[in-house]
Amino acid sequence: MVNRILKVQGTGIVEEKPDILYLNFNVQNKEYTYEEAMSKVNIRTNELKKNLSEVGIQKSDVKTSSYNIDTTYRRVNDKNIFDGYRCTHNLEVELPVDSELIRKAIEKIVSSGIDVPFSMNFSVKDKEAMRKKVIENGVKDALSKAEIISKAAGVRLGNIISISHGWNEVRFYHNNNIDIDRMALKCEAMPDITPRDIKASDYVNVEWEIE
Repeated sequence: MVNRILKVQGTGIVEEKPDILYLNFNVQNKEYTYEEAMSKVNIRTNELKKNLSEVGIQKSDVKTSSYNIDTTYRRVNDKNIFDGYRCTHNLEVELPVDSELIRKAIEKIVSSGIDVPFSMNFSVKDKEAMRKKVIENGVKDALSKAEIISKAAGVRLGNIISISHGWNEVRFYHNNNIDIDRMALKCEAMPDITPRDIKASDYVNVEWEIE
């Protein structure tokens, strides 16, 4: 006897308001010697941390995400001529979504005179809770679809044969990266920022026996 099977794909989608903010800084300097390039970046990094500490952000909370020193060249008469070293220190700090703290941090950076480009990215702290909700919603959606299909086809759902994820990992959609032009902010009001909700989704595939 041929097994009668119904295969349904459910979609789980969850949206949550962001509760954490990542401030990302790009401290960069180019000098002719390796030591000077690194030294000046370190000085500017320490100045940045000092200014952030004055608005309540601990120096230990400003973490390095990457640190690079690259050799630079300039093109002269079709030849690459050594032109020094570029040192880049990318830093990140995680903050609660607190509009007053964000405003103070931005104002402090702008008024400090440290020419450091930075960006903001919003997210959620408890991604695991979102993952669980996504999977639950995916299973519920699959069951709802299966009930509609079985009723329309005049059959009954039997036991579940298998359940699987559509992806190896739940996908998160942020779309909340905001680049800040420090120089432009000198002449403008502080940005009024309302971040989008964070969206997570996954597919759940379920197979039923049908009677």
